[in-house]
Amino acid sequence: MVDRRTEFDTIAERILYGLIISYSDYKPSKSSVVESTYQFEWYNIMRNILLKVYEKPSLMNLPMNKDEYYRLHQCNNEKPEIIKIYKKAMKIISNYYKFLYYTGLYGEIENDTLIVDRDVFKKYKTTIKESFFKLLKDEGINYIKSKNNISFNSNKSSEVLQAWKLLSETVSSFNKSEMKDNNNTRELDLRLLKFACCAFTNNLSYWIRRVEKLNELTPGFFEKYERILLDKGYCKQLEVEFNHNSLCIAYSIKGEVSGFSVSYHFHRVEQFYFSVLNCIGVKAILENFEQMDDNVKDYLMISCRRCFGCNRCTKGGKNKRLTVSVVKDERKVALCPDFPRREWTSINEKEMNTIIDYIDLQSKYGTQWKK
Repeated sequence: MVDRRTEFDTIAERILYGLIISYSDYKPSKSSVVESTYQFEWYNIMRNILLKVYEKPSLMNLPMNKDEYYRLHQCNNEKPEIIKIYKKAMKIISNYYKFLYYTGLYGEIENDTLIVDRDVFKKYKTTIKESFFKLLKDEGINYIKSKNNISFNSNKSSEVLQAWKLLSETVSSFNKSEMKDNNNTRELDLRLLKFACCAFTNNLSYWIRRVEKLNELTPGFFEKYERILLDKGYCKQLEVEFNHNSLCIAYSIKGEVSGFSVSYHFHRVEQFYFSVLNCIGVKAILENFEQMDDNVKDYLMISCRRCFGCNRCTKGGKNKRLTVSVVKDERKVALCPDFPRREWTSINEKEMNTIIDYIDLQSKYGTQWKK
């Protein structure tokens, strides 16, 4: 929907950008209950509201603090005052989508009106702002609030309300191909993001293609490497955090020891990260440095720090130093296997091929979970 951006006017705009770039291309549900025309109407209503708030965050009463962010090397506790602003904005945004999601899921349609009991929002700890109703009304969704319930009707057709309900019900169907972890909190985050992205197909598989486009990669770039790893017994997984605290999306391909991931982080200026999942097996790989192909040797020289005698690995001199000395281009270098760099903010085919070779070596040398 939009081009790649790294600079924004406000923190709220930066957060909403993550939803803008993740918003689905319209694909209707195969449901026979609601015609595609009305699904498209609800799709447009949600998209229009998102774009309006993106252009003017005050419409949702989001904090208007100027844009600030974290960089790759920074931890959240380095700027605690900024993360508070992010969380304040995320709380409002996630409550808005929870309000819509639970209304569609638990509301009932009677006489062309969608009616939801207020107790639903108490049960699911959803705070409703007056601005939510105003945003809906501007798109032709009217409301009546009473002591016990809230009623909605559409200026156009009650079928739009059916499409609202259909979306909530569709994303509540658990999709095993997308998420391995059946943790309730993570499942809700995934459902809520699918709802926010208006994924009538209950699938976010398009997201990785969106990443390719935004990072100017060849279409199908990740599919090629996905097939290579799946053929080796790896499995793919989509993990989502979309709640009062965070908006993060991670597409990963995991093996028994390690793997590779592509992730989006809403509060970092670099936004996209291309990562090896862990540093298991690094010490054993360094100990076999001479047997490695040149591309892996180059990768290790870049990702592993030179030992500068911090003695962290010795725990104050109690243990033997983990440093491994290797020879590269006739130079002897002492490399530290602890916490090598494993996140990158750009990727190309050559680097991806090297990463595939590297995680294969992790599987070979890291089976005993030895660094």
